[in-house]
Amino acid sequence: MTDIKISVVIPTYNRVDFLREAIESVLAQTFKDIELIVVDDGSSDGTQELVASYKGMIRYIRQQNSGPSAARNNGIKNAIGRYIAFLDSDDIWLPEMLSKQVSMFTENPTAGLVATGYRLINTVHELAEPVIMNKDELADARNGNLYMNFFATSSVMVNKVCFDKVGMFNETLNFAEDWDMWIRILQRYSFVYLPEVLMHYRVHAAKISATSLQENIKSWQRVIKMHSSNGNIFNDSILKRKRISWLYLNQAWAQRGHDLSLEKTFMLESILAWPLWFPGRYSYFIKRMIKAV
Repeated sequence: MTDIKISVVIPTYNRVDFLREAIESVLAQTFKDIELIVVDDGSSDGTQELVASYKGMIRYIRQQNSGPSAARNNGIKNAIGRYIAFLDSDDIWLPEMLSKQVSMFTENPTAGLVATGYRLINTVHELAEPVIMNKDELADARNGNLYMNFFATSSVMVNKVCFDKVGMFNETLNFAEDWDMWIRILQRYSFVYLPEVLMHYRVHAAKISATSLQENIKSWQRVIKMHSSNGNIFNDSILKRKRISWLYLNQAWAQRGHDLSLEKTFMLESILAWPLWFPGRYSYFIKRMIKAV
């Protein structure tokens, strides 16, 4: 695998408190043939000085604040690797992440992307339950029923040729731009999924706010509208209920440790929208209710 090079793209905006951990998790990878590109989306918090402290180990690109899609696109355009791996600046990879993903590409050369499981953490590294796709979700994804965003952005490695076929990230979407991209890739390519935790997804108060929550929902609605004519992705009534259920579940997780009232409300809405899906929600909901007493 010595002829394989991976370009790691970290888009960042005022995340200097988390960025060092993200960078260190890349440098600690067992797979070493990589280039690390940090795209600074107009930060004003010392990000440039932090990156400079790594003395040539990082390709640093600074741009005017334009959003995460524009930052990822900038990284892709400047990447020289055969594969592109995305890492959000507040997330962390485990050391075997890239090595295992490259191995999957080697075994499945026609795949468009390789994704992995992950685990939620908070600012002090407390761990939640692993997020691993179950058999039904994998079957749905392979059948094109992409009613939810099955892959966390920081868990995905993409064959760079995909972007020549499907285009770049949609820069008009403030949220759900990754979901839109995975839909476009999976309509043309197969994927490989590693059902093990190889990434930690950090949840913190700055990740979502009341304002961004509404924008998030609007972006999801736009993605649904853009792709509603593509087969049965969103037209089937059951898939619609699952999609709504997952949207509420996603918002509940985003509020974890931030707003308990909203967290419980969203979790209940998720259960009501599709009671048969993801049974772990019930035990989680009961535990959070008890904690609130």
